Amino acid sequence: MDTFEATKTDRFHQSLSSAWASFLGAQHCNHKVDTLRKTLEGHIHQTNLSLSSVRCDGENRHEQLVTAIAESKSRIEQHAAELKDAIAFQRNLSTLQQETSNESKDASRKVTELSKQVRTQQEGLDGLRSSTSHDIRTIQEQCRLALERVDSLQEELKEAMAQRMDFEQKVAALESQVKSITQTYNCLSEDSVRFLGEIHSRRAELIILLNKQCINVTSQGDEHSRAPINTPPPAPKRRSEEEPLELPLKRPHPSNNRSQDIRSLYLVFRDRYKTSPPKSDTAFIWEFLGCIEDPAMSKHIQDSLAAILPEHVTPSRDTRRKNPRRHIDISKGLTWRKFREALVKIPEPS
Repeated sequence: MDTFEATKTDRFHQSLSSAWASFLGAQHCNHKVDTLRKTLEGHIHQTNLSLSSVRCDGENRHEQLVTAIAESKSRIEQHAAELKDAIAFQRNLSTLQQETSNESKDASRKVTELSKQVRTQQEGLDGLRSSTSHDIRTIQEQCRLALERVDSLQEELKEAMAQRMDFEQKVAALESQVKSITQTYNCLSEDSVRFLGEIHSRRAELIILLNKQCINVTSQGDEHSRAPINTPPPAPKRRSEEEPLELPLKRPHPSNNRSQDIRSLYLVFRDRYKTSPPKSDTAFIWEFLGCIEDPAMSKHIQDSLAAILPEHVTPSRDTRRKNPRRHIDISKGLTWRKFREALVKIPEPS
């Protein structure tokens, strides 16, 4: 009996220990199940997130694929149009090549013909050149002479313009004299008016006499170039009985107009230079300056030349010069042409 009870007690203890062990095992399994459930829930959550992201990526990729397909279609259509244009261009190019080949053949034929014509014209030109070379030299010589003539005419034109200015000044002075004479004429008596009328009636004889006197003065000026230009003419010869009665005229006095004397002197030297050109223009210019009798006028002209032509004329610094009337030094580069151009520009002395 005791053995049976002991056996029951042992079985109870074993059952209790096994139950406790089962309880502990169940607790442990329950803990593992909770852990696995939590882990599974985490994996499920991550899987859901992954699925949602994959779904979004799929939608985005789908949209991108749709867009890419649309762009590809448009590009394919564009390439198809370009391909059609290229085919048409190739056809046009082949046509142009054929036309170009035909035109090149025509051009080569025309070039051959033109080369033949050029050779023919070149041969004719060579013959013409050989025949006209002499004529060209003759024409060049004629042109050179014509240019020299033009230069001389220009110089004469300048001189004529200077003479015209001088003439206009004389006319102005004459007009003033006419006004004064008119005023004086209004105050004259009847006898004086009658005497002037008689002189006016014999103006033809007076003009003839004055012309004779002017001719004598000109001939004397040509023979004696260094003599004063305004030398009075010789006295008229005694009238014979057959000659008509002429009014008694006084001998003309030397002109008080110094510019007129210089002008007359210049005309004489100009004619001398044209008829027989001197060997040295400088000596000829000094000869002209030496013929000016008025020392003040001579000094004025020399000072003006030094101011107008400083590259050729310089004031003289030699106080012991042989000729006291020479106030300047003239270089050999000064020509008669430059001198007369400067002479026209010289103003009247004050």
